[in-house]
Amino acid sequence: MLSRPASNERPRIYAKIIFYKDIFFIEGMQPMELETRQRNMMAEKMGSGGWHIQMDGDEYAYDFGVLAKFLKGNKFLLKNPAKNPFNFQVNFVTLFKHNAEGFFVITPFDEKCMLITNNPQYEYARNTNKGRILPLDFYLIHQSWAREESEISEKINNWGHKNDFDTSTFLNSWKTVNADNYKTFIDFHPLYKGIWKELSFFPAKNIDEFILSFSKKYPQQKLNLNLSFTKKIKMRIRSLF
Repeated sequence: MLSRPASNERPRIYAKIIFYKDIFFIEGMQPMELETRQRNMMAEKMGSGGWHIQMDGDEYAYDFGVLAKFLKGNKFLLKNPAKNPFNFQVNFVTLFKHNAEGFFVITPFDEKCMLITNNPQYEYARNTNKGRILPLDFYLIHQSWAREESEISEKINNWGHKNDFDTSTFLNSWKTVNADNYKTFIDFHPLYKGIWKELSFFPAKNIDEFILSFSKKYPQQKLNLNLSFTKKIKMRIRSLF
């Protein structure tokens, strides 16, 4: 939203925040159907045009200016999104568990997250199944499983993936992770092979300290557009939680 500037002033830009409340639950729908419905309702609320970024409450995009600069520099991709839909995929930094000394983090950062689109017509979570994917080497920290056990228990019984695998068995395995055995967790994603190769430990007292420390070790690099790497979207969800 722009204010009218004086003749010798530059336009002042203000951020606009809208709190959107609605009834997202419909009896009889599957969990992932409900999640997808909610994402589409939020996209409709935002309106058409521009880049649509859906970032969950447990996701942290540090140095966001790097991403914003890239999107502004490639706004030509916003022309006719219905005919030429583009989707950007980033790297998840998935936090799996924490203790008093730090966080157990899934490495390397091979897990991908569909984050940005110019055509927000979601068909499965944040996947649109339309247009092309453009991978971006941008880190998105995902607090994911690194929460208190009570939060994990509540979430795992209500999230979109609760019918996709044996969540109780996986939760029991999660409970056993500690400083003595975390290196024994190899290729342990409950659905997809090769996505969660191993666990590494990052010292940090809390999530804020982790983000600060991680951003210094892995600073966001300048993003470049390479259309030769684009590919048709294949419907396959990789992220969990």
